[in-house]
Amino acid sequence: MLDQTVVAVALGPMARSLGLTAFEMHAVVLVYILALAAFAPVGGMAARRYGLLRTFRFGTAAFALASGLCGLAPLYACGEVGPTDPRTFAVLATGVVTLAVAVRLVLRSRHPLVDLRLLGNRPYAVAVGLTFMVQAPQLIVLVHGTLFLRQVVHLSVLATGVCLLPLVTAMATGTLLSGHLLERSGSIRVPVLAGLVAAVLGAALWTAALPSRAYPWQVPGMVLAGFGMGLPVPALSAELMRAVPDHKRADASVLRQTLRQLGGAVGLATAGAVVLAANAEAADEAGVVTVAAAPAGFVVATCVLAVALLPGRAGVSRRRGR
Repeated sequence: MLDQTVVAVALGPMARSLGLTAFEMHAVVLVYILALAAFAPVGGMAARRYGLLRTFRFGTAAFALASGLCGLAPLYACGEVGPTDPRTFAVLATGVVTLAVAVRLVLRSRHPLVDLRLLGNRPYAVAVGLTFMVQAPQLIVLVHGTLFLRQVVHLSVLATGVCLLPLVTAMATGTLLSGHLLERSGSIRVPVLAGLVAAVLGAALWTAALPSRAYPWQVPGMVLAGFGMGLPVPALSAELMRAVPDHKRADASVLRQTLRQLGGAVGLATAGAVVLAANAEAADEAGVVTVAAAPAGFVVATCVLAVALLPGRAGVSRRRGR
């Protein structure tokens, strides 16, 4: 959570000092999240080969070094292409073909980096799918909430960080209470469905408060949404680990983390496309997000959470297994 919060809060200064457009600001976060998703399986492989502690130490050192280099590295301008540009279709087609080849190679490998065969286990697949869908709106509200506070409410970097504390604290509180609620109820569905309902209501309240630009009106929705998005996560983790054999739990954790990060990337890309479409008149200005465009990203987050209620209600087991 810390790394994503830092990136989101730093977007405003980055946009002004480096001349980033709204499109490029989204690209910065997307590249970061996609890198997280891509290297999660590599981390799992390294842990099996070199040990957990050695891998953790190397990863922490690499993260610290790379973070410092990011602060020193120049950013080179890149051109923007529209959705109807032939190059856009070429990139998308290349991505689809590459993904299809990768999936085929993974399924044929005896020791794949990511064991996609686990998705044939229905309880596991449902839990991972819901984790994917919860991560998408979480990253949307974090990034777009930060952009709104920085560029529409005109808060400083420090004030923006402080104003995000209700969201982050509520997420942490929901995560901590999830295990207690799971133990008391004995049912995975209770924390999952309660969290999703709270998150939908909170995201809707937060969205409704944005046009006023008044931060105090945003806090109730921010807290409810954060608490709701934090509540299902530990319960879903318990469910997916319960659903697989003991010797497959490491592979299950790697796949879960990879798809979780991909969920955030897909959600942010979708919300970014919607916001940029609503913000077309200012898309070439560095980091501009208008009052009219900002709620569009929150609407996407609310809709994703509402859709997640369907598999959450139908697919998650009523009772907790051993």
